[in-house]
Amino acid sequence: MVPAGIGEAVADAKLRFASGNAPAGDIERAVMAYLTHQKTLAEGAGAAGLAAVLADPAHFRGRKIGLVLINVNITDITDESGYIEAIGRHRATWLTAVPPMIAMMLNEHELLAQTDLSSVEFVRMGSAPVTQSLMRALKRALPDAAVTNAYGTTEAGPVVFGPHPRGLPQPEMSVGYPHPQVALRLVDGENRDADQGVLEMKSRALMRGYHNRPDLPQPITADGYYITGDVFRRDPDGFFYFVGRTDDMFVSGGENIYPTDVERMLERHPDIAQAAVVPIDDEIKGQKPVAFVVSRPGRSPSADEIKRFALANAPAYAHPRFVWFVDELPLAATNKVDRTLLHGLAQERLAAAGR
Repeated sequence: MVPAGIGEAVADAKLRFASGNAPAGDIERAVMAYLTHQKTLAEGAGAAGLAAVLADPAHFRGRKIGLVLINVNITDITDESGYIEAIGRHRATWLTAVPPMIAMMLNEHELLAQTDLSSVEFVRMGSAPVTQSLMRALKRALPDAAVTNAYGTTEAGPVVFGPHPRGLPQPEMSVGYPHPQVALRLVDGENRDADQGVLEMKSRALMRGYHNRPDLPQPITADGYYITGDVFRRDPDGFFYFVGRTDDMFVSGGENIYPTDVERMLERHPDIAQAAVVPIDDEIKGQKPVAFVVSRPGRSPSADEIKRFALANAPAYAHPRFVWFVDELPLAATNKVDRTLLHGLAQERLAAAGR
């Protein structure tokens, strides 16, 4: 059922920038304007004592991080060390970041131990998958902070999910329950009420189209739903969980593999801090998964150990055929893991090994 008023036409309100498709100068101007607006609103609401640190607000190009101090200033930070230092220096109470940025922050063990982070009350992660191991590591580092796993889109607005109407606690890995002012459905082929499928959504924040880009197809259904391209599942209580991107999914021997599913499984290994999975070509199966892994400090798991763990904890077709250890995962301009670069790196390593 579509809540009353959803999808009704209104006057244009804003021009949003989607990640990675606007000139850097335009993005910076847009973000600075947004942050200044938020500063004004907060001061008017009497929130002059609020300090917030935003990692990669609105997807700055490169690994730029924005620091926002509602009652002080706006400063640029260029790495995770500066991010941690800013939290302690300005006694930030509210943090937001993409999960890879949080993961890199948590790897700075010595600096974290030296920095007073007790001011942090709330952490919001979004724009990329959150793993259970990352959630638990963050809660160990910030035991007094509330942590939420959020979801939103440029095309249809940042508010999609919220609290459960019956007051049920949000499961750790869930993004929440559908907001009452947003109509959602999961589509699996012809089934438009599936328990797992591509998320389609409709709200009054739905875009009118891509500005000056008539060449781009509009991802809007005939009945006005935005096709997100994100696959979700819904539990019996109505909570939603992110599964993966349709454009990241690949087929191996007839089986659909979502890299995020495999990464979450791998990151349950006690020696793994981060994992990224990409496909490589295979003459028999079409494609098969390989993994790039960042080990936890002081740990040195072997590739065979990781493969055995995968075989014991997931379907055999999903286990990575090759495991490569790296110091850190490369990030794209949006601070999300750069899967295109990793795919190229996998091809290089296979070629070097004569495979």
